[in-house]
Amino acid sequence: MGLVSQEPALFATSIEENILFGKEDASMDEVVQAAKASNAHTFISQFPQGYKTQ
Repeated sequence: MGLVSQEPALFATSIEENILFGKEDASMDEVVQAAKASNAHTFISQFPQGYKTQ
C-alpha cells in the first residue's frame, strides 16, 4: 500500500530547486523534461526569471 498526499508541498526556494528535490543531481535538461511531463513548463517559462523564480 502506498500513500500520495493530495496537498502539494513547495519549499521556499526556486522552482528549479523544488524540482531538483526529487533528483538532486539532475541536469537542467532533466529539470525541463520533468516540468514538461507535468505540463508546467509553459507556465514556468512565463515568469521573468523562469526556473530561477522563487
